[in-house]
Amino acid sequence: GGEAYMVLLAAKLVAEGYSPEQVIAHLKKIRETTGVYFVVDNLSHLVRTGRLSNASGLVGNLLRIKPVLTFQDGKIVAIQKERTMRRAYAAIKAKLAAEIAAVDYPLRVTIENGNNPKLQAEWTADLKASFPDLTIDEGEIGPVVGVHVGEGVMGLIWARDWEKWTI
Repeated sequence: GGEAYMVLLAAKLVAEGYSPEQVIAHLKKIRETTGVYFVVDNLSHLVRTGRLSNASGLVGNLLRIKPVLTFQDGKIVAIQKERTMRRAYAAIKAKLAAEIAAVDYPLRVTIENGNNPKLQAEWTADLKASFPDLTIDEGEIGPVVGVHVGEGVMGLIWARDWEKWTI
């Protein structure tokens, strides 16, 4: 989703006649506004791919832990642990609300799902009701990421809205 924002912004800027150097400069700016937060439904995939120990995965699954994850320096890191998917979503939604309040430009959000369209529809409806001016897209986690996070993963990706980008 975040890469898609960059590609779409680049295409828009090229169509408007910007030089490659100008496009790159703007891509760096949109990257700085991008937030990625997601929650896995089952910890076993993180254990299998070596991102979580066997003991932590077993205990976490027994306690129904749903870690809120993000990327830092190219690595997946847990920033918060919740007991249910609903609480994990509330934590991510609070981060989005804080970002909306902190910026002076429009944001665009993509709700990503890993074979979880029902929950994606619920998140979409809730975000549309909570933030009616927000541009919301939906997407699916692909197999490259999906193999690491597993089925049922849900995430929000946001950045400055590429479509409303002004120079």
